[in-house]
Amino acid sequence: MNIIIHELKAGRKAFFLWTIGLAFLIIGGMTKYSGASAASGGNITALLDQFPKIFLAMFGMANVDIRMLGGFYSVLENFTLVCVGIYAIQLGINSVSRERIDKTYEFVFTKPRTRAFILTAKLTAGLIFLVFICLMSTLLSYAALFIHSIDNTISAVILLYAAASLLIGLLFFSLSAMLAAALSKAESGAKTAYAVFLVTYIVWVVYNSLDSAAPLKPFAPLAYFEAGEVISGSLNIAYAAVCLIGAAILLASAYRAFNKRDLSAV
Repeated sequence: MNIIIHELKAGRKAFFLWTIGLAFLIIGGMTKYSGASAASGGNITALLDQFPKIFLAMFGMANVDIRMLGGFYSVLENFTLVCVGIYAIQLGINSVSRERIDKTYEFVFTKPRTRAFILTAKLTAGLIFLVFICLMSTLLSYAALFIHSIDNTISAVILLYAAASLLIGLLFFSLSAMLAAALSKAESGAKTAYAVFLVTYIVWVVYNSLDSAAPLKPFAPLAYFEAGEVISGSLNIAYAAVCLIGAAILLASAYRAFNKRDLSAV
C-alpha cells in the first residue's frame, strides 16, 4: 500500500496537467457546437466536403455529421482517445522504469518484497490514474453540456466513449509496460512505445480515408470503436475482448521480462 501511495503522489502533478488539458479540449471544443449545428452548419459541412478525406481523417471528422451532437462529440472524443492513449503510455513506462530513471533501484528492491509484488503495486497506481482520467473525461463532458446549455441527448454515448477510452488506454498501458520491462534502456522502451502509437495513429488515418480498408482495422486500436457504432449505442464486443486479452498477454509478458532483468543495469 505504501508503494501505491508513493506512486500516486509522484504522478498526481502529471494527472492534474492532463486533466486541465482535457478540460480545455472538451469544454473549449464544445463552444464550437453552436456554430456547427446552426443554420450555417450546412455551409460548414459543404466546406468540409471540399477537403481531402485524409485531411478530415486526421482530425477524426471523416464519416460523421458534425451538425448532430453525437457526431460533433465523437470528433472531440477522437482527440480524447489520442490523449488517453499517450497518457496511458506514460503511465506504463513510469510504472516499470521510474526507479531506473531516478536511480532508486537499490532503495526499492532491497526491501523484503518480491519483484512481482512491487511491480503489481506500481502498475496498480498507474491503472488508478488511467481509470480516473477516463472518469474525468466523462465528468468534463457532462460539464461542457451544462456550461453551454446544450440539451444532453448523448448520455449513453458519453459513457460508451469513456469505456472505449479505458479499453484502448489499457491496451497501450500494457504495451508500454511490456516494452519498458523488455528493453534494456528506459529511453528505448519509451521511444518504442510512442513510435508504435504513432504508427497505429497513421494506420487509423489511412483506415478512415479509404473505403475498403477493413484489413487495417486490427492494427489501428483507435478505430476499434467507430463513431457510428458508439452513437448508435453499442461497442464492438469483439474488439473490447481484443483489448482485454491483449492487455492481459502484454502484462504477463511484462512480469516475465521484469523478473529476468538485471536491475543493476541502470
